[in-house]
Order: sequence, then structure tokens, then C-alpha cells
Amino acid sequence: EMACAITEFEALAGFQSVETILGNISNTPELKLLLEEPMAELESSKLESREMLKTLFSALMKSNNEFVEEQAMNLKSRLQSVGEEITMPDKLALRLCNEYPGDVGVFCAYFMCYRCLKPGQAVFLGANEPHAYLKGDCAEVMARSDNVVRAGLTPKLRDVETLCSMLTYSEPHSHGFFPPGNVLSPFNRDEKTNVYAPPDPNVHEFELERTIVPKGESYIPKTSDYGCVILVLSGSAKAKCSDEDFEFRRGKTFFQAAGSQIEIEASATDDLMYFRTTTKGAISP
Repeated sequence: EMACAITEFEALAGFQSVETILGNISNTPELKLLLEEPMAELESSKLESREMLKTLFSALMKSNNEFVEEQAMNLKSRLQSVGEEITMPDKLALRLCNEYPGDVGVFCAYFMCYRCLKPGQAVFLGANEPHAYLKGDCAEVMARSDNVVRAGLTPKLRDVETLCSMLTYSEPHSHGFFPPGNVLSPFNRDEKTNVYAPPDPNVHEFELERTIVPKGESYIPKTSDYGCVILVLSGSAKAKCSDEDFEFRRGKTFFQAAGSQIEIEASATDDLMYFRTTTKGAISP
């Protein structure tokens, strides 16, 4: 899936390196207590880093709820006493303690990569990569799926066993094409449209366009060989497609048939912004 920031946007996306995680555990007494047993076992084992990461993360997520709540409270108290000198990832962990009291997900600040996106930036996540959207609004597009598996930082149904068994446990350096959760730079289709395409060559299901048409200007986006879905984010415009007239306005969604062309004329008062998604590579560069 891919998320393009509409506002300032914060997320946890993908795992940090095992080396960094081990350092975080060592420097965080509450997390160290939660993982005391698996850490002791790892000292005498010769697991590769992927299995080591799976062992530690699974042990954390499956920890006794009461013990997790106790250690989360201890973590909050300790970090509050640090005051303004607090740094990352402790700063994020303290914030999560306040937003999700007693939740095991607060300790994910020490396991996962923290990303801050500005409007127009995006993140891509392959299948079975962990993530949590923390703050802000985004336009999200994803491949067809029959499930969303949750385990923390949510009031919704959790399935810890399934989540822990399905993750890839990839570290940032283990992806030659693109580390999970890294900020994705778009390319310009033209002066009005940015395109966000999955960097994984094996992902063909979608790409996302972000288009801004200045007020009073006209625009004809390139046609697609496959159908498109359009979401109007802000502004308004008159539009015409296949001899049918209709109006773009905030919150409206449209389906554009394959091979059809849309003519857009933005209103004189506001810039028009919309997102369009279609199959990757269906639109000529």
C-alpha cells in the first residue's frame, strides 16, 4: 500500500535495524524487563538477524497485558521526569503513552522507523510490512486485500498471533530496491501532476497521481489504458467526459473509464486538487 500526505503526516513504518533495536532495549529499562527472557535466550543462540527480530517483536507483542500496562506506566513516569531534554525515540514513546495508555504499541517506538512527511510526500509499504499512521491526513491506495491485521495502538479487534506470523521482519538494509517505509519521491507527469509509483518491480496493482489545477485554468489529464478512480480533495471545477458534463467538488469521487478523456476547468475562486489512481504503468509518462 501507499500513503500520500495531505497534511503534515506522521507514521511508524517498517522495522529499524536489529542493531538499533538492541541498543534501544538496552537503554530502556521497562522494555528490557519485558524482553528479559527472550534476550537471555538470544545470548546463547546463533539466530540470524531476521529470526532475532521476529523473536523479540513477537515476545513483546505477546507479553502479559498487566505487565505491559505496568511497564508502560513506569516508562511514562520516568520519561516525564526527564523534562525538555527528552530525545527520540523516548519523546515519541512518551507521546504514545499519553495517547494510548498501557498499550503494548507504545514500545513499538523502539522497534519501528518513525517517518514525518510533508504534504505531497509519500511512503510505500510492501505486503506484510508493519506500520501505524499516527497523525495527519493522507490519501491511501492499496492492492486488493481481504484482511487488515492489527496488534497495537488501536481500539479495534487485534490478532497478535496472525500479525507476528505474517510479517517479513525485513531490516532497512535488506531491501535492495527500497527500504520499507522510506519517503517516496514522485516524478512529474507534467507541471500540474505528480505521480507516485510503487518502487517494488513486483507490484503492478496501482499508482497514484496528485494533481493541482490553479484557479481559472484548464487541464486535460493523460488518458489511462485501465479504469481510474478520482477523489476530489479541495476546490471545484467544471468537467466533461464522453460528452457528459459534471462538477468536481470536495469529497466527490468518480470512475473514469479506460481510454476516456476528461476536460477540466477549475473555478475562478479556488485551486483544484484531486487524486487519481489506476494500474501501474497504464498511463504513458
